[in-house]
Amino acid sequence: MEMSATEALRQQSTSPPPEPPPASSNIRGRRAEAFEKLLDNALEATFAKVSYDNFSACFPTWAAYKARTLADFHGKFVGRLRTTCNENFESIIEDRKVVPTLNSLDNLIADAIARKEAAEAEASASGNLIKTPSPPHSWPADALFAAHLAPFLTQQTSTLGGQLSSVEEQNISLAETVAQQNREIDMLVGNLETVIRDLEAAAALAQGTELQGLSQETRDMSNELHANHAPT
Repeated sequence: MEMSATEALRQQSTSPPPEPPPASSNIRGRRAEAFEKLLDNALEATFAKVSYDNFSACFPTWAAYKARTLADFHGKFVGRLRTTCNENFESIIEDRKVVPTLNSLDNLIADAIARKEAAEAEASASGNLIKTPSPPHSWPADALFAAHLAPFLTQQTSTLGGQLSSVEEQNISLAETVAQQNREIDMLVGNLETVIRDLEAAAALAQGTELQGLSQETRDMSNELHANHAPT
């Protein structure tokens, strides 16, 4: 008696899963191999529909008079179609990173199974009952929304925290630069004020000496005038 698909899946789910490959590896894991097998079967079923009988029914005149030529063209057409489909699907699988993504799913499920087994072993050792988690489809909308959004928010919080720390460091560096420039400006202003005071003192000294010289010349001229006009 053949095993039904449901029984096969149930037996497969209860059997211990193989060690999954690294998520970033191109090694085909369990689900990647199943996906490629499913894709190959689908393509083979598609190519099987393009049989010579179905193909020749579209070209009855050629089938009647040029059967060998039509058969040769059919073989080349199917071969070219097979090659093109395989190349296109391989390109899509590579561009979309299907294998690493399925490997990540394998790792996620393997981790969940390992944590479940560890929790069951711990509960069995302590004699506690294992609380069956509620299935996600029974969660309220808010809980589902938070569960899907939490990883994104955590990543964004970490990114923004790093950017904020970088900006704070830049602000501290700019503040130190501004403070240093202010100190240099104060020093330059102080030096300039000292030079101005020296110039003012020199100007005052020069002006005082010049006034003293003018006063002496004025007195000399006055004495000379008095001497010339004095009675003999």
